[in-house]
Amino acid sequence: MEAPDQPRLILREGQSAHDSFPIDRPELILGRDPAADILIDSPGVSRRHARLYQEAGACWLEDLASRNGTFVNGERLSAPCHLQSKDEVRLGQSVLLVFEEPPRVNETAIEAGLTVEQPPLPQETMLEAPSGVAATMIGDDLQFAPRTPPRLTITVAGQKPFTHT
Repeated sequence: MEAPDQPRLILREGQSAHDSFPIDRPELILGRDPAADILIDSPGVSRRHARLYQEAGACWLEDLASRNGTFVNGERLSAPCHLQSKDEVRLGQSVLLVFEEPPRVNETAIEAGLTVEQPPLPQETMLEAPSGVAATMIGDDLQFAPRTPPRLTITVAGQKPFTHT
């Protein structure tokens, strides 16, 4: 059973769609080779197609000179790529995986000993609609998020991320 606090790859298109692969080691090899850490049995995938590794708390993906290429969000990799949650990873043209990270907890809140609690969900009343009429929800109030300035985080290869507010 995979831990919910681990990043993972989810197979979206290919032979075993919806399989989930936890990224539970510092380095994983993706490919057709039976010795690969993540076995992708597809003719468009090379034996040792790509390498996924963790460095400085981030996951990186590198193409291993595969015949059909490795793509992240439609861009062919020519150098290692820092993966972010919801990135689409394509091995060749026939296999699509989605990278998912666990939700990040605010480190300042951890240091201060704060806990995060989800507010209770509002009560909803559903009415049965007559045939051919769309049902609606009653009692929903619009709640607006508090205004916070937008944040832009810039990461340059080999440097620490810098956040602008």
